[in-house]
Amino acid sequence: MRQRVTSAAILVPAAMAAVWVGGLALGAAIGLIAVLASIEVFRLLKAAGYPSFPMLGSAFALVVVLDAVAPPILEGSGLLLGAVAIVLIGVGALSRPDPREGLATWATTVFGALYVSLIAFVVRLATEGPPLADAAPLGGLGPERAWVIL
Repeated sequence: MRQRVTSAAILVPAAMAAVWVGGLALGAAIGLIAVLASIEVFRLLKAAGYPSFPMLGSAFALVVVLDAVAPPILEGSGLLLGAVAIVLIGVGALSRPDPREGLATWATTVFGALYVSLIAFVVRLATEGPPLADAAPLGGLGPERAWVIL
């Protein structure tokens, strides 16, 4: 519990600074948070007795966040990147000698990566949120910062 409070005391101000700066700083902060969260998720899954590929899962989560950060560059390829990652994890899981363990490894890795990558919505919200009225309480911050704070 102490470790989580300490990490929150460090990460929350850093995340708020990234929201204030916006742009690529926000994307970099969300990417870092996704990597740290995936390390924690796969550690917890291992402690619960579920096999997984933590490195592949962390990379998959980071790719989903990068897709949200750079939509013009990766336009239309997010679904393709996700499919390739799921297939690569499946191929790695099929290398397990026991098919039951392979299926559990595949499912756990894909679940962990997708669960962590849900944080990419923050970047999507910042880049694709509708404009706010000037009379809105947070309207002076601009749509990027206001929607993330909301």
